[in-house]
Amino acid sequence: MRSRLLFPSLLAALLSLSACRHEAAKEPDPLRLETRKFERSLAGCGDTSKRAEACVTFRVQWPEAVAAKTAEAKARINAAILGRLQPAEAPRGFEAEAAQTITDYQQFRQQFPDSAIAYFTRRVAEPVLVSTGLLSVE
Repeated sequence: MRSRLLFPSLLAALLSLSACRHEAAKEPDPLRLETRKFERSLAGCGDTSKRAEACVTFRVQWPEAVAAKTAEAKARINAAILGRLQPAEAPRGFEAEAAQTITDYQQFRQQFPDSAIAYFTRRVAEPVLVSTGLLSVE
């Protein structure tokens, strides 16, 4: 009878001891991202009472590293993300690219005033995986 009680008692003791272990506190991930947005359009764009014709809009949304393990890591992450959001043939900077898109639209409208074609640019980058040592952005 003693042997029947010995195994369950040992098992209970082992389980209770394992529950008493304290795990080391995890350090918070030093990488912190915030969503940034850039948007430009013609005045009244989207409001048919102000503009009867089609419109032009330029929108970009991306994650920006606001905190990282080092300043170099933060700069490299942000440069890589922004570098992928602009085509090589586009003017550098969202402001310049948006201005060029709006100018192209206005020239098109002068040549084809009856056209209902709208111009728009939409680019969205979102973090897919953020972990210690790994960042994946889609």
